[in-house]
Amino acid sequence: MTEIQNLIVALAISTFAIRLAGYALGDVMNRVPVLWRALSVFPGCLVVSLICVAIAEGGRDAMIAAIAAATVAIPSRNLVLTMVVGMGVMAWLQTH
Repeated sequence: MTEIQNLIVALAISTFAIRLAGYALGDVMNRVPVLWRALSVFPGCLVVSLICVAIAEGGRDAMIAAIAAATVAIPSRNLVLTMVVGMGVMAWLQTH
């Protein structure tokens, strides 16, 4: 087989393995409530860690934009407005 065919086969096998692992994990999670509770907070933790890294690497402009976004997010609880303010402040700071 060619290199491309080998790549396609490898990707197909890994896709199947990931799906199979998901089914197995779902089965285990139904039997272990502690695991279910622990994994239920995982998406939030992941988002916070990604945001913190982006702010830390972004420097002063990213910190100011994050503070502006948080200032809007806390009282409004509006995701779209928060994103618009954060991106708008960041864009404005980078052009000035």
